[in-house]
Amino acid sequence: EYLSAGARFRQAADHPAIIWGSASEIPDGAATKIAALAEEDWAHALEVINRLAAGPGQAMMVRQLAVPGVHSKWIEQNASLLCTLIGLTKAGPDDGTPLERLLRQVGIQAKEAPIHIALRCPKLRATA
Repeated sequence: EYLSAGARFRQAADHPAIIWGSASEIPDGAATKIAALAEEDWAHALEVINRLAAGPGQAMMVRQLAVPGVHSKWIEQNASLLCTLIGLTKAGPDDGTPLERLLRQVGIQAKEAPIHIALRCPKLRATA
């Protein structure tokens, strides 16, 4: 585990889109998160960072990001780690969730939120 974590720290430091210039610059909390990831999740994190660094392309929403082998749910669940890797720290109480900060940085939207409307008037309901 120690050797695996050290290799990941070096990968993070060498990656052009990740903010740390050397393994010694990685904060303890981030290092713990990185070391605890499964191998597949670390590979996903690097793929997502590569894709985000390249720009969203045609994607308008997180579900449209074309990252091979990575679902939008994975991005949503690991937004905190992704924000840490690219240096999107929370600056104030109005910054939002990690996913909101990540999507705002990249320039895409979260998944659409449905709006439920109840038409109580029978005449309106009949014409709708």
